[in-house]
Amino acid sequence: MLASLIMVALIAFARVFLMSSKKVSTDQLVRTLSERSVEQVRGRLKADLSTMSMAEGRGYVRGRALGVLRRQALLVAAEADRHALPEEVVLQALERTVHLVVRQWITTHGASPAVRAG
Repeated sequence: MLASLIMVALIAFARVFLMSSKKVSTDQLVRTLSERSVEQVRGRLKADLSTMSMAEGRGYVRGRALGVLRRQALLVAAEADRHALPEEVVLQALERTVHLVVRQWITTHGASPAVRAG
């Protein structure tokens, strides 16, 4: 009976450990991919975000970022000895990159994209 409880506890611990290790790895891939892409994405912005609503600005940045992130994903995958990164990682990195680019734009330009009524 005690051996069964110990075995169940060990299995539960192993599941938590493996899941958290996988999560850290995914988070690290997302951060790496996003941080490497920010400057390229900023360089692709041609429109003035201050003329757009926040949603339009984020959508514009998202549209400019996806191609950059897909190319960077191939490089990061090769460095991590992976065939390819899961689409989930690319999409999480996309959202993180959009946040970072918009935040940097606000910091640099001293204003946020316009808030307009839809």
